[in-house]
Amino acid sequence: MGRSGITLEQVESAVSALEARNEAVTYDAIRNELGSGGYSTIGKHLQTLRARTASTSPMTVEVPAEIAASLTATLGQLWQQAQSVAAQDVETLRRAANARVQTAEQDLDQLLRRLDSTLEELEQTQSALAQSSTEVRVLEQAQARLQGENESLARQLNALQAVIQDQSETLKQFMAQHATQDEKSTARKRPSNDQA
Repeated sequence: MGRSGITLEQVESAVSALEARNEAVTYDAIRNELGSGGYSTIGKHLQTLRARTASTSPMTVEVPAEIAASLTATLGQLWQQAQSVAAQDVETLRRAANARVQTAEQDLDQLLRRLDSTLEELEQTQSALAQSSTEVRVLEQAQARLQGENESLARQLNALQAVIQDQSETLKQFMAQHATQDEKSTARKRPSNDQA
């Protein structure tokens, strides 16, 4: 059961709407804002948006004008060296943080794919269960119909057996009467034969 994909623009629009309302930008909040979307797709689009807004240039700090005017050339050199060291530290920290964020995003992406897969399996299981329930209802209806037919056939069989029993009794009576008539007829014929 596939889902229709959501676009980067839709996610960006949802993020803007959430930020405008001062709401937290979460996967669930974006999904609720859009009304649909898989967690892994939302995650990919959020990564793209973060990469777009991330600043890649090192942070620069301007020396206030009053301090710059009063400092000597030596102090100016020291300031530049301190700024360079700070920028390197910031860059090192930024790289480490980006590496941790990337690892966390990969882990999250993997979890989101598993969640999407689990949700899809759940939908398939629910669909199969609904189909099985329908099949059970159909079988129960067929069983009730067959049971009704069976009872009707049993009644017909009982009626036929009663008719056969009745016919059998009638036949026995007829045969008994016929045998009695044959004996009488044979007995009547004998005396006339004896006289001849």
